[in-house]
Amino acid sequence: MRYYNYFLLLILFWNPLHEAKSGENAASIIKKVQKKFKSADNIAVKFDYTFKWKLTGKSQSLQGSMFFKKENNVRYELGQQLNITNGETVWQYSEANNQVIIDKLKPKSKSLFMPKYFLYDYLEQFIAEIISRETIKGREFYILKMLPKDKDDFVQNMKVWVPSDTWIAERFEYTDLEGNSISYVFTQILVDKAMDARLFDFKAERGMDVIDLR
Repeated sequence: MRYYNYFLLLILFWNPLHEAKSGENAASIIKKVQKKFKSADNIAVKFDYTFKWKLTGKSQSLQGSMFFKKENNVRYELGQQLNITNGETVWQYSEANNQVIIDKLKPKSKSLFMPKYFLYDYLEQFIAEIISRETIKGREFYILKMLPKDKDDFVQNMKVWVPSDTWIAERFEYTDLEGNSISYVFTQILVDKAMDARLFDFKAERGMDVIDLR
């Protein structure tokens, strides 16, 4: 489910310029977001997800969660989909099909599931600018617009809301190559709280369809 993997874009960006009246620019804001992420040992978030189809105008709303722990431990839950890696193995489980696909995590993986790929490769393909500043419930937010350098990129345009008190992006909206609209809104963010190592492991149960590609 490729749409879901863009969730990590909320907390990981890269790229240039455009001054804000406060003296901040897109590059400095992004660096602060990156610094915040890099300094955290772990991050857990809950979020609201909405997908709107361009052709039908219909929408689907779900609630999900994501857990990240250094270095490459990631757990991503949304609807009936579950993606997990412990830095060595990747599990992709579909509850609808009762199927799990198991594979090795490739060195220098280019999967959108992996934070390092976002940080140092994928997001370098975007140009960012500050388009406004807003006060929401007494908090200052910078709203960034990000456009891909490649017009054929899956993400065609994106807006990101970054609060100046935490530098952890809390909302983003983007349009994909097919014109569909996707949004994520963080409802809870926990940084450096106790996290169970079992979150980053998966045990296939009896009756599951297991596809092992290792």
